[in-house]
Amino acid sequence: MKESNIYSKYCNDMQNPALGAYVLSTFVKSYNENNKNKANLFILFLIMPMIMRESIRKLIFTNSHKKPHKILSGLINDLCSRGDDNKVFGIMQNSIINYKEYTMTSLIFALRLGILKINCNAELEVPIKIYSTPSVFSCAAEVLGKLFATGDLLNFISYVGVRV
Repeated sequence: MKESNIYSKYCNDMQNPALGAYVLSTFVKSYNENNKNKANLFILFLIMPMIMRESIRKLIFTNSHKKPHKILSGLINDLCSRGDDNKVFGIMQNSIINYKEYTMTSLIFALRLGILKINCNAELEVPIKIYSTPSVFSCAAEVLGKLFATGDLLNFISYVGVRV
């Protein structure tokens, strides 16, 4: 019989620093491939809650063949469904706070494994070849990396008041 408690439902994915490290490196790789500047450390705190939130992953996959503005409008609707437009910043801020320990643990894990490297300007790079392992998390990280790199998602994040 399959357990359905909160631990068995979420902890294998959400508390796994190896998965988090892989997701972060996938995001950084995608970002760096699509932008002349390297991904910044602080962006990781924004993307981890998005990647781990099932509704946002579904939104990304159902709209991945569409233009970025479709994903962004869906993201805005998803975030605003938790409150009025004036509370979007608060929702983003709460998500960042809720995932900060997991993001840091995953980042440290990635740095110690050598799959991420950070310089003195807080710029990130992936120093080794990362093989693609299709999972909902890594695919979402790749799409978000492209959206951030092209500025589409970063403009949205700035719009709701989060400064990077």
